Amino acid sequence: MLTAVATIAQMRGSYGDHMDLDDGGTWVMIAVMVLVAVAIVSAVIAASVFVARSAHPRETGAPVSSAVSARDVLDVRYARGEIDTVEYEERRRELG
Repeated sequence: MLTAVATIAQMRGSYGDHMDLDDGGTWVMIAVMVLVAVAIVSAVIAASVFVARSAHPRETGAPVSSAVSARDVLDVRYARGEIDTVEYEERRRELG
């Protein structure tokens, strides 16, 4: 963006008749510079969002670590209602 502003300022300055803002190519050059600046800023923002999301995994309900104890699995199954109280207490005693 600053480059585009500097280009316009120079064109109005000492260049005189050599470069004129009425020239269609000049406006195309300015538009391309602005689009490139927007693309660079967008790429930096997209990369920042990607890094931030990958650094904090979403909660899926699945254990984060593969080292889950048998007691944790038993507690989860009981909480979900997959096993009844009698089976839960029996397996809990077996686990210690």
